[in-house]
Amino acid sequence: MSRRNTVGNAVRGPTSALTEFLREQGINSRPQNPYTLNNNANNTADNAAASGSASPAAGPSTAATPGQSASASASPGPSKPRRRRAVAEPDSDDLDGDDDDGPSRQPAKKAKKQMTVKELEAEKERQRRAHEVKKKGQAAAGDDDDWEENEEEDPYTAPAKKGKSTAAGGPGSRTECAECGKKVIITQYTPAALDGDGVLCPACAKAGGIDQLKKLAPKKRAPKAKQRAAPKPDDHIKVPSLQEVCIKLIGDHIEDVEELGEIGLINMDRICRIIAKNRSLTSATAQLFFDISRKKLKLYDSSNLDAAALGAIASFCPHLEELSIDLCGRAESSTMVAWGERFDALRRIELYGPFLVRVPGWKKFLEAMGERLEGFLITQSPRFDLECTEHLVKHCPNLTELRLADIRELTPECLTALHGYTSLTLLDLSRPGQPMTPESVIALLSSVGAHLLSLNLSNIPDLTDDVLVSGIRPHCHDLASLDISDCVNVDPPGIVGLFGDWKTNVGLRELNLKKCYGLDDDALRAVLAHSGRTLEKLSVNALKELGKEALDEIGRAAPRLRELDAGWCREVDDYTMKDWLEGCTELEQVKVWGCNRLTANCPRKRGVRLIGCEALTV
Repeated sequence: MSRRNTVGNAVRGPTSALTEFLREQGINSRPQNPYTLNNNANNTADNAAASGSASPAAGPSTAATPGQSASASASPGPSKPRRRRAVAEPDSDDLDGDDDDGPSRQPAKKAKKQMTVKELEAEKERQRRAHEVKKKGQAAAGDDDDWEENEEEDPYTAPAKKGKSTAAGGPGSRTECAECGKKVIITQYTPAALDGDGVLCPACAKAGGIDQLKKLAPKKRAPKAKQRAAPKPDDHIKVPSLQEVCIKLIGDHIEDVEELGEIGLINMDRICRIIAKNRSLTSATAQLFFDISRKKLKLYDSSNLDAAALGAIASFCPHLEELSIDLCGRAESSTMVAWGERFDALRRIELYGPFLVRVPGWKKFLEAMGERLEGFLITQSPRFDLECTEHLVKHCPNLTELRLADIRELTPECLTALHGYTSLTLLDLSRPGQPMTPESVIALLSSVGAHLLSLNLSNIPDLTDDVLVSGIRPHCHDLASLDISDCVNVDPPGIVGLFGDWKTNVGLRELNLKKCYGLDDDALRAVLAHSGRTLEKLSVNALKELGKEALDEIGRAAPRLRELDAGWCREVDDYTMKDWLEGCTELEQVKVWGCNRLTANCPRKRGVRLIGCEALTV
C-alpha cells in the first residue's frame, strides 16, 4: 500500500523486489505530472525536515531538533499554509514508492543521457561506413559485417531503397557532386558522372553539355512473334511467278524508272494498278505510260494530275481510241477543250469524278467528237444538265454505251431527250439527283431497250414493279445484266411478274438484287427457275426474308455461278455452304458478311475465296 509522507511522519512501508531493484538502478517509472513540477521545491524542504535528514535543505529554512519538531506539530499555533499537491495516478510497478523525487536519481538520468548520445554517434558512424561502401560499388558484394549493419539501420533515417541511381541512395537522398563537391539532392533527372562514379550537380551537368530534362529513349521490346496457324489441306497457296514479282518491284520503285520499254500493254496495265494503290501516279511517272502508238489508255487514280497534265495526254497519245480515267477531279473545261481538239480517233471516253468541268466545256468537247463517239460514260459530274444532254443527242447520235450515273441534274426531261438512242447496248442511270417517275423510265425503255444487254437502274427510290413488268419484260429481250439494287419499292410480285414465263429472254448472266428488302423465297425461286442455268453473278445481299430452303436451292439451280454475295442472309449455315460448293462447280468467290450461323467448321474448297466469315477470322 502506498504511504503518503507528511510533516513529522517518516514511516516507510514495505516495498516489492521489483520496485527496490528499479530504485537501486536509478530508474523511476512513476509518470510525472507537469502540473506538480512547480511545487517540488517546497515539498522537498518539508520532506527533508520530516525525515530528520542531516543534510542541508534547500531554501532559507534550517534543520530542527526532534523535540522541537514534535512540539511544533502538537501545538495548535499558527503555521505556514501549504498547497496540496496534485495526486498522480498510481503506478502498478511502484505502489510502495515515495512521492518525492530523491536526489539519488539525478546522476542516473545523466548517465543514461550520455549513453544515448554515444549510441547515436555509433549509429551515425555505422551509417557513414555503409554509405562509403555503397559509394565504392561494394554494397552488392559486401561482407557479413556490412550485412549486419544494413539490418540494424534505423528505418526512419536509412536512405531510400526505391529508384536507386548511380550514386548512393535513391531519389530524395543527399550526396555530393563528383566534380565540385556541392551538396546534391538526387532526383530522377540527376545525371551520373562521366566516369560512372557519383553524380553531377546542375551547374556541372550544364557545363558538360548534359541535358538533365532529356528523357532516355525507352528500351524497345522485341517484336512478339506471330503465331502462325498450320495451313489447312484445302488452303490454296499461290506462288507468284517471276513476271509478277518483277512487275511488283517496278511498281514499288516507279519513281526511279526512266522507261518501261517493250513490256506489253497487259503488264503495263498491271504496273499502273500497283502504283494507283499508293497514289504514285504523278506528272513525271504518268509519262511512262504515254506513247504515240497507244490505242487504249486507262489511269486508275489521277488525283495528283492537274488540268495541264491531264490535257497533255492528247499531245503524247493523239491516236487514242479509248480513254478511261478514274478520280479525275482536277480536270477542268480547258482539259475537255484540249482533248476535243487533239484527239482525232477517240471513240470511247469514261470519266469518274470530273467535278470542275462546266457546261461550255462539255458542249465544246461533244461538238468536237461528233458522230465518231460511240461510248460516253461519266460518273459524278454535277454540272451536266439538260442542255448538255440535248447537245449530246444532237452531235453524238451513234452512241452504243451511255452512262449518266450519280448526275445531280438528271431529270425526267433528260430521259425524254434520250429517246433518240435506239442502238444502245449499255444504259446506266443509277443514283439520279432528281426524282424519277416510273412512267418516264418505262417510256425510255420502250424506245432504247430493243438492243440493251446491260441495264443499271440501281438506287432509284421511285422504281416500282410497273417498271419491271411493263418496261423491262416487253422491251428488253436481249438483256443479260440487270442491276436494281437499293430499289426499296420492288416487291416479290414484280420479280415474279418479270421472270415468270419470260420466254423472249434466254436468261440473265448477272443479277443484283442487293437491299431489295421486300423480296422473299418466291422471288428467288422465280429468278432461279428462269436464269439459274445462265447466272454467273448473283447478289442477294441483305434479303433477310429469304429462308434456308430457298438459299439451298441456289447450289442446285445455278451450276455456272462464279460470284455469289449472300451477306446478311441470316439463314446461311454450314450445310448451305456445303450445297453451294458442291452444286456450283465454277464458283470462285462467296461473300458471307453477317452470316452468323457459319462456324469454324464451315466447308472450304480449293480455289474458292470465302470473304466475311467471322468464325474463320476470329
